Amino acid sequence: MACPWLDRLARALEPDWHTAREAGRLARHTEILRDVARVISSDPEREDRPKSAAEAKERFTTFLTELQAATPRFGLAAPTAAFVDNLVALGERYKEHLFVCFDDQLVHATTNSLEGFFSQFKHAQRRLLGTKSTANSLVQNLDDDYMLLFAEADDAMRALANSELTVEAFDLARAEIDAAEEPARQRRSAVRSLSRHLNDVRENWGEHLAAARSRSAAEFEP
Repeated sequence: MACPWLDRLARALEPDWHTAREAGRLARHTEILRDVARVISSDPEREDRPKSAAEAKERFTTFLTELQAATPRFGLAAPTAAFVDNLVALGERYKEHLFVCFDDQLVHATTNSLEGFFSQFKHAQRRLLGTKSTANSLVQNLDDDYMLLFAEADDAMRALANSELTVEAFDLARAEIDAAEEPARQRRSAVRSLSRHLNDVRENWGEHLAAARSRSAAEFEP
């Protein structure tokens, strides 16, 4: 059965010369990035794993130098040459920090786990606070101290799930958090409503001055 509309759709979706060229260029760039990933990999199972950060850095520099020299720079290859030049520039900028994990086993090779922690942290705070953002909340008021406490409490929460929690304990914890947040709230309030706070200061100063004058007058009365 003939389906002219489907035939027209198939012809419309068929890549033309320009689209095929872009796809091929993307494939080449992806392969280059795969080669870079293999060079900087710190996988312990890697057979040719560098023995130190200095050796890894030297291999990486050599790889980038050879890659840049072997990449054609004119005609249809010009975009790929620009891509490689940018890759080399980024490598030069960050190579001093890419290979610390080869000398220190406590340093992770990537920031994946750290970024995962930040994602989980923000998701948990949005659910806890019932908001779409963490701005002007515990996260901002208590700064990085709160994030460190969250990391420490992550394991403790599992233990608390099996313990008995009371309303009194919750109220006490809430009061402690409010007291810790109060300085940050006061600072934000002063910035947003400076004129009102200045008027309050003038009024309070006037009251204290009047009280001081009354006390002084009372001391000199016969």
